[in-house]
Amino acid sequence: VKVAAPDQINLTSSTTDTIYVHWEPPASKIKPHCLEYEVQFRGKSSDWQSKVIPEPVTSTTLNVIAKEMYCVRVRAAVNMFCADESIWSDWGSIQCLTEPSQGGEDVIKRNFFAELIVLMALVLFTLALCVGTLFSWIRWKRLVAKKKLNVLLS
Repeated sequence: VKVAAPDQINLTSSTTDTIYVHWEPPASKIKPHCLEYEVQFRGKSSDWQSKVIPEPVTSTTLNVIAKEMYCVRVRAAVNMFCADESIWSDWGSIQCLTEPSQGGEDVIKRNFFAELIVLMALVLFTLALCVGTLFSWIRWKRLVAKKKLNVLLS
C-alpha cells in the first residue's frame, strides 16, 4: 500500500535551537491512526537527517543549530498494524525556514495571555448568569410563598 504524501507542512521556530514541524495527513481513505511518518531535515551545508515517527502524530520537534537555514520534508507509510506490506509515499514538498521568528516566545506569551483573558471573561459571564438565575429563582419562590400565605390568610 502506498499513500499520498503529507500536505501543508508548516515550520515554526523560536529564538532557541528547536524547529516545530506540523503537517496534515495525506488525503486518503486510510485512517490517520494507521500512518507513520518520516521527517527529513538538513541545514544549509549538511546532508539529510531522518527522524522516523512511528506514532500516528502529525507534528514533531527538531533540534537544530540556532539561526541557520533548515529545510524539511515529510513522507508517510501505512504502519505494520494496519497493513502487511507498505511502501513509503513520495516526499511532500520541501519547506524551508530561513531564520527563527523574531520574538517567537513573545508571540506564545501574548497568545497565552489573550486566551487567559478570554477564559476569564467567559468565567465571569457564566458566574453572572448563574447568580442572576439564582436571584430570579429566589424571587419567584418568595412570590409563590407570599401568594400561598395570602390564600391561607384570606
